[in-house]
Amino acid sequence: MKHFIRGLSFGLMLAVCASFVAAPKVANAQATKAVGSNTGYPLPRYVSIRNAPAHLRLGPSKAHKIDWTLMHAGMPVQVIDEEGLWRQVKLYDGLRGWMHKSLLVGARSLLVVSNGRATIHNKADGDSRVVAYAERGVILRTPECTPRWCRVRKGEIKGWVSRRQVWGVEANETFK
Repeated sequence: MKHFIRGLSFGLMLAVCASFVAAPKVANAQATKAVGSNTGYPLPRYVSIRNAPAHLRLGPSKAHKIDWTLMHAGMPVQVIDEEGLWRQVKLYDGLRGWMHKSLLVGARSLLVVSNGRATIHNKADGDSRVVAYAERGVILRTPECTPRWCRVRKGEIKGWVSRRQVWGVEANETFK
């Protein structure tokens, strides 16, 4: 039986993004990778929102105005800078802001961004059995990505999704 996973609510979609922007720029392969001044972790890198609601601020302190409130735990964000206990993040639509590090977790997740819906297969093969469909806006957990596929789960549903249908992993990044 195929499953259908519903996405973010219409209101949240409006709050989180006004429109999609082109895919994130891929760093020149020959360029030296930047690292965070506080953590030593690579920049950019992907993490997930630990708990919701999570405030996205205009600057790196609580004195800065809250620009957005993100309502979905597990949503992937890209860390692009660090300042003390604060991380500058970019959302899938290009929106940027600052979040306290306590609002973020290193567990990886992906956001379905394909037009229509993403197809989840039982194997990392487009000809394999379809186990579920995920609407645009669905957040999927991922423990592994290969050059073309990411292994994902959402509740009881487990399978593989094409990287072209999701956001939350660098173009050349693989991990296990």
